[in-house]
Amino acid sequence: GMSSLMIMMRLAVLALVVASCKSEGIKVTPASLPPIAEHPNCYFWGCLPGNVSSHLPFCNKSLSTSFRVKDLVSRLTLDEKLGLIGPDTNGTKVGQCTDVDAGVPRLGIPGCTHLVEDNSGVGSECIAPGVCATNFPGPTGLASAMNRSLWLLKGQVISTEQRALNNIGGTKGFDYPNAPIGLIGFGPNINLGRDPRWGRYSEVPGEDPFLSGSYGVQIVRGMQEGTDAHNYVKVTAALKHFTLYNAETNRFFQNYNVTAFDLWDSYLPAFAMGFKIGGALGAMCSYSSVNGVPLCANNYLLDTVVRKHWSRPDTHYQSDCGSITNMMLDDVHYSATNASAAAAAMNGGCDMDDGNGFYPPRANGGNGGLPDALVQGLTTISKVDTAVTRVLTNERFVTGLADPLKDQPYTTIGASAINSTEHQAANLDAALQSMVLLQNTGVLPLRQGKTIAVVGPHAVSHRDLLSDYIIDQLCWHGPMRGGTCWPTIGEAFQHLHNSPVTVAEGVEINSTNRTMIAAALHAATEADQVVLCLGVGNNEEHEGHDRMNIALPGLQEAFALSVLALGKPTVIVLVNGGPLAIDSLIAGTHSIVEAFYPSTRGGEALYLQLAGKTNRWGKLPMTIYPKEYTAQVDLHDVSMAKPPGRTYRYYTGQALWPFGFGLSLTTFSTTCLSTTAADLEVTVNCRVTNQGSIDGDEVVMVFHNSSALPDGASAKPLRSLVDFERISVPAGTTLPVSFTLAGTKLGLTNGNGDWVQVKGMHWYSVTTGGPSVFAVDVNVPTTTILDKVPPLPPYGK
Repeated sequence: GMSSLMIMMRLAVLALVVASCKSEGIKVTPASLPPIAEHPNCYFWGCLPGNVSSHLPFCNKSLSTSFRVKDLVSRLTLDEKLGLIGPDTNGTKVGQCTDVDAGVPRLGIPGCTHLVEDNSGVGSECIAPGVCATNFPGPTGLASAMNRSLWLLKGQVISTEQRALNNIGGTKGFDYPNAPIGLIGFGPNINLGRDPRWGRYSEVPGEDPFLSGSYGVQIVRGMQEGTDAHNYVKVTAALKHFTLYNAETNRFFQNYNVTAFDLWDSYLPAFAMGFKIGGALGAMCSYSSVNGVPLCANNYLLDTVVRKHWSRPDTHYQSDCGSITNMMLDDVHYSATNASAAAAAMNGGCDMDDGNGFYPPRANGGNGGLPDALVQGLTTISKVDTAVTRVLTNERFVTGLADPLKDQPYTTIGASAINSTEHQAANLDAALQSMVLLQNTGVLPLRQGKTIAVVGPHAVSHRDLLSDYIIDQLCWHGPMRGGTCWPTIGEAFQHLHNSPVTVAEGVEINSTNRTMIAAALHAATEADQVVLCLGVGNNEEHEGHDRMNIALPGLQEAFALSVLALGKPTVIVLVNGGPLAIDSLIAGTHSIVEAFYPSTRGGEALYLQLAGKTNRWGKLPMTIYPKEYTAQVDLHDVSMAKPPGRTYRYYTGQALWPFGFGLSLTTFSTTCLSTTAADLEVTVNCRVTNQGSIDGDEVVMVFHNSSALPDGASAKPLRSLVDFERISVPAGTTLPVSFTLAGTKLGLTNGNGDWVQVKGMHWYSVTTGGPSVFAVDVNVPTTTILDKVPPLPPYGK
């Protein structure tokens, strides 16, 4: 076989191919990269020595941040205040959704962009040939890695590149290319993967609240990094989309009637972790209405829950683009006038108007909503002052945009950090860990020295190897959110394998075109082994568009059966966001891999994994349901327990593959011991042994369940993930993994939404994706309310 050194050399060459974007062939030298600008985008140049505001308190770094912001707000006219909390489409010539504010020119405060998308990478334009932001695998795949340090690293890479772009005068590309990159990033998206048809499933970390929250915490920490009193926030992180946003169909006017139980048991926990543990400074309020109140006017959720109950009074909210307008839609009937809609949002707790023109003055292109609401007494100047204060604090002051540059840790990050060698390596590492081995019957690892046919629609896809929300520009001078300057799966296999590889599409993702089938079947017939790449892409699932079912579209299933009928050693590779029901393609001697959307280094990562050069598989962050599941549940029904139930926590049917499932090319055995302390804290110490001949990664998960049912709850989860750990175990060795499970992990949600430790028998189950390898019984002697939550207001309030 090919030596590891040879593989690494070829990978290095392939990385160069990717970096030069194949067709460009331009040598990039540090001298050809843009330099660090005189000052960053959005920087208060008025505070520079001798400039217009340098003598004013808000520029004085020795004063407290709150005093400085209060001083600045006190100096602003009403129009200047309103100009900072909504888009200035007249002065900036930038579109509403990108949301560039007017700044305060007379004080030396420039306008700044409020919507930079960071879900897979920094939404920006390339700065030189091959120097575009790093674009990570889709979050569903990243969730399958179950690796907190990987998620933290992704957050750090994104914030480093956003700082670099901010320092060199970088711009957004999508929508409006002249929008300056500021220091707030939107992402992580931690909405729950409630329904497998959801068009934006690829943007979220799966179906489990704790896993989603754990992912969110690490991404936020990596983005914000310094948070103590002496440090600057690196990039302000804003969670999306708060909350109950998990369908695209009717998304602008969908009202969800949700019980306190479902809200607190399923739809709030990930956000609670993101705010309370991660420390996210901001959030985007979603398009949804909850119990008759649009989210961006929902005082209960924005204010009572987050700012009061979760003790995060500093949190600032920005509307999803157009959310305030949607309150006036005929289907919503929440607000009749621009003024009443603007007042509802301001009174509800929404600080920043993205894309509506309801908050900014008419002179900036606004529709007069908030100015009129103030005149009519529908809201108050005091609320406006609070909103302006939160936005200025979280987006400008804590990030150092009003402070001298020389003492700051992040103002020297330059263009060379963007898609650096380290960042490319992190991206490959992420792709390696973002795949799940579902079935292996000895086909894997692929044999060296034997020919391969890579067939199926995803053998040749470029854009469709990437998640829904990607960086704005992936290729120098390339299109927005698209391009071809990274290898397809077929190209990567041809480059890395040591025997001939033929590539044939066979069928398209979703069409009735049969003209390529014969050639692909011929290629498969002639080859020693077959890699069959199936799935969906950005046309099938994307923002604004749900799938109608979870079957393979077009001719893929029939084509796949024809390939399998050839009897060749075959591995099916699934490329997708939301789950794919491949009921008819499971039986047989072939292997099956879930690759999600592995991004620009996905082809390489897939080859390394299938060839056994690496063995870094993850576990499913979602249930793969059978085909008939989508006929059994309504897309917009938010009840989790209603039969047949949603997600592994409530689904009572037979999954094709359950949440947490995942195999390896080696064999692991796991043994554990436990101790239980007086306060019901349980310590579980496990030992994971790699019994095989190749190194590999294993994931150990701990689930909680109970025979007890809390008061007023109509249901309880069948089991819930409470902890997990990923570990790399060299062949023939044993390594320890331990968990400390606080007594609060024994909680269940009652009918009011409270988190309660319920009297009765509870148990923890330790698993590596199959049957339980260890269980701990915990007898809870008395019922204790651990978190008494604020009661739901009456419908429509």
